[in-house]
Amino acid sequence: MRLVFAGSVALLLAIGCSDGSNCSGTDCVPKLPECAPGCGAHSTCVSTAEAAECQCVAGYEGDPCAWTGGFADPDLTDPTVWRPASSNEVALLPDASGDGDALGLASFAPSVVCNAGALGQVVQMPPYDLADPFVIEITYRASDVNGVDVYYGRAVKTLPVTHGEWESKRRFCLGEAAYGGPVTFEVLASERFLDCFSAPMGSIDVDRIEILVAEEGECPKPNSVLNGAADLDGGGWSFEIDAGGFIVPTEGLEPRVGRDGTSGARLFKAAGSDRLSAMWTQVSVPLPSSVPSPALRFWWKAKGWPFQAQLGAYTGVFANFYHLDTLLPSESPDVYTYCLPPWSHGNVTDLSFKFLDGFYADEGELVVDDVELISDPRCGDSTDMLDPSFDAAPNRWPGVFQTGVPYHAVDLLEDPVRTHRPGSGVLRMSYPDDDINIVFQTWVWVPRGEGTSGPRLVFYSNLPAEPSVSVKSFIGRRSVGQPVNELVPGGGWLPNVHCLPPQWAERWFRFTVRVGSPIPTETPTEFDTPKEVLIDDLEVMPHVSCPVETPQ
Repeated sequence: MRLVFAGSVALLLAIGCSDGSNCSGTDCVPKLPECAPGCGAHSTCVSTAEAAECQCVAGYEGDPCAWTGGFADPDLTDPTVWRPASSNEVALLPDASGDGDALGLASFAPSVVCNAGALGQVVQMPPYDLADPFVIEITYRASDVNGVDVYYGRAVKTLPVTHGEWESKRRFCLGEAAYGGPVTFEVLASERFLDCFSAPMGSIDVDRIEILVAEEGECPKPNSVLNGAADLDGGGWSFEIDAGGFIVPTEGLEPRVGRDGTSGARLFKAAGSDRLSAMWTQVSVPLPSSVPSPALRFWWKAKGWPFQAQLGAYTGVFANFYHLDTLLPSESPDVYTYCLPPWSHGNVTDLSFKFLDGFYADEGELVVDDVELISDPRCGDSTDMLDPSFDAAPNRWPGVFQTGVPYHAVDLLEDPVRTHRPGSGVLRMSYPDDDINIVFQTWVWVPRGEGTSGPRLVFYSNLPAEPSVSVKSFIGRRSVGQPVNELVPGGGWLPNVHCLPPQWAERWFRFTVRVGSPIPTETPTEFDTPKEVLIDDLEVMPHVSCPVETPQ
């Protein structure tokens, strides 16, 4: 049908499209040829008015289509192919050799730790549903840095420091953010290292980096966990023991220890053991365009010992860098849900569990089961930081570490009376005495400066008139060498400001609030009732009070 208007009169004309055309709005358009009987793996039908043919998607060639794409010049010999963010800080050395006989090396100057100098390349990637699962394989070495970050889009994978030794062909899975169009890949130092501008230090060398097809079962699909059900024959989980003592912990996938008597992933130590152990699996977080407001949920039970859950690169039984939550011994099992931070969206990351450092005479046990990804609308849709108004209660906050508190010290509350208005959500840090160490963390996406305005983080805090402990906020992994803000006691809701490093524009940076100290108090003082620190309403935006240039 087509409506034809002549003056103020509308004439309804019936038209019929021929078998060789389709109706498009008010017109007939010719049908394009179709591929028959369909296209094979890694290919799609491309039609023109003259013909239709199956063509391999981006990065694939041949018949049948096979993966040939990824980085141009993976040996790092051609400076014109790679796009360093700061050419004075990342040099391509075509005639240098690294871990092997092949020539080519990317060498990072110590200044990259301060200025986020990066090696980068834009790669045309295929859509996930027409592609293989991929891994990045990288040969590198790093010293005196906090790690090596590999970004793809806004997803980031942190690789460990190698202390000057070559790490050959280290592999990690790529998530959904690595697929479907031009994707920017970057290699750079992870966060800042101590007081970098007064004493630049750190070295990174990359010998080879490439995108390869993953092995069968190596990587989880988007919106899935490798053996989240902890099935005995499902693989997926890894385990590590600090086996230096006479009484060694045990670990593994075990029958009848999980939810409803099923199998579970288990850490156990007998009474008297002072050794630590850990276990971890991989989580492939979907993009919010695929699954809105992604969240993580798992069942757990613990006895005799506190355990730390971490979301991020697993770096060993002693390291606690990427806090998810501290799990305390309990008489009954529990199920926890965490909104997933935007840096994890479209990313494949480690989910790990470990004994906290220290010695406890009693036996200790942690069992984890039914790890799954869900969609939870309470998580919101912020892409620059997680839940900036803390409205996701009763979910747990994914960035907590605590010692010295016999209960879970950090909660999200729905409390319109005590919140910083507008809004009804608030984050509470509660403590019963002055011998505690409670850490709240989140990650923020650093915006680019605008004119003379550099990136700035603002948040609100509400402290007791006499908090009796130190309450500080800082940016970066640790407070040493970083600007530290002592939060003001009493007075209700007060604003706090941190300038963010402009060099980290369009990358993630860590923000921390610490209540108490990691150094134990010799004579603890108990309070009549627990004291509370409230945090609310984070905001990041450029401001004239913050720098836009690199300090000289």
